[in-house]
Amino acid sequence: MARCAPQLAATAALLSVGAAAIHAAVAGPHFEEWPPFGVLFVSAALAQALWGALVLARPSARLVAAGVAGNVAIIAAWALSRTAGLPIGPDAGTPEPVAALDAVATAFELGVVVTALALLAGGRFVRPFAVRTTGRFALAAAVVVFSITGTALAQDDAGHHPPAPAHEHEHTTPHRH
Repeated sequence: MARCAPQLAATAALLSVGAAAIHAAVAGPHFEEWPPFGVLFVSAALAQALWGALVLARPSARLVAAGVAGNVAIIAAWALSRTAGLPIGPDAGTPEPVAALDAVATAFELGVVVTALALLAGGRFVRPFAVRTTGRFALAAAVVVFSITGTALAQDDAGHHPPAPAHEHEHTTPHRH
């Protein structure tokens, strides 16, 4: 692998952990919407976090390729849910609006795909002058990942919580029949 491989692996790992954090954060509301969705979000979060750790500890071409395939599958599911709607679930066939949090997770996943492909290519996607700066890029990526994830988690709540049923409202005094 090229000299920039450790920095590319670190960048891919950080992006994957950022996407995992978002998926974990929204798993609860998805469980409330439809339990299988919650299971999918927890599974995605665990897989992305584990992949991020493994790509740093024991990188291999097979592991990196699995990261590309997994993230492409997640991106494809997201794109389908925003265009035609998912074929399953309580709102099957109904497209969902794009929210900031899911757009950030998808951007992180695209970043994982690009950096993982660069790793698979032996770093050939990174021009020689950039090899010296990939360490700085990895640090900048960490700052960006954590900043965007934190901001998005703090601000984006709407769209991930199903509306309360119409019959649920507060009463100041009990009903008497």
